[in-house]
Amino acid sequence: MRSARRATVLLVALGGAAALLGAPSAGAEGIVPVEGGWLGTTSDQLRVTFYVVGDNVVDAHFGFRWGFCGAYGSTNRNEDTIDPAGSWSYLDPSGPRIEGTFVGPEQVEGKVIAPSRETPGCPETEATFTAAPGVVPPPPKPRHYRVFAIVDEATGQRSVRPRRIVFGRHHIVRFYDLRWKSFGGSAARATGRALIEVRGRAYRPSARLVLSDPSVSKNHRYKVYEGTYYMLRGPLPRGVPRHLQIFRR
Repeated sequence: MRSARRATVLLVALGGAAALLGAPSAGAEGIVPVEGGWLGTTSDQLRVTFYVVGDNVVDAHFGFRWGFCGAYGSTNRNEDTIDPAGSWSYLDPSGPRIEGTFVGPEQVEGKVIAPSRETPGCPETEATFTAAPGVVPPPPKPRHYRVFAIVDEATGQRSVRPRRIVFGRHHIVRFYDLRWKSFGGSAARATGRALIEVRGRAYRPSARLVLSDPSVSKNHRYKVYEGTYYMLRGPLPRGVPRHLQIFRR
């Protein structure tokens, strides 16, 4: 009987020790971030804001710089899960992404990455940030910029729905008699004619013109189309491309 009692006591003691060793501690369960609004600033001095709701980061908005292309900000609504390690990320439809890791209940560290663009002067950029719980300010009202086309590359003169554009590339002196089907949005489309002069001879093919990639001016007062795509129909001198896409930068 005594040996049986001792065995029972030993099993109970071993079971209790195993339970203590196997029970997860509060720290092993991971960091639980404070729910509500969070805000911070990137190393580029641009704002980062988001909300923590349960196990998700909601409405992560962030500013980013694209080299000489300027500074921009994300605006899309989003919801991303916080993984067991406390990390989360969000990829904006325009390409840049934000990544963060909660290093404490009231601190997150991360980075904002903007990929390179085909436009020269817009390489991949990266900025770090830290954020903490706080009152998220209301989003700024969207600003509507007037959009211009550069009508003379030599002088930088600009205009809205111009009738002609002095081009000066590939022997194309200018586009003229332009009739715009759209203007002021993400792309502007027009039909007209091109004047091409080679060895004293003038060619006047019909032309389709598409302006794209409007970017905010350095003084943040208006936008200018940076991309140009043209397609020519009709006789052309040798060496002049019939269609081409170029960027001003």
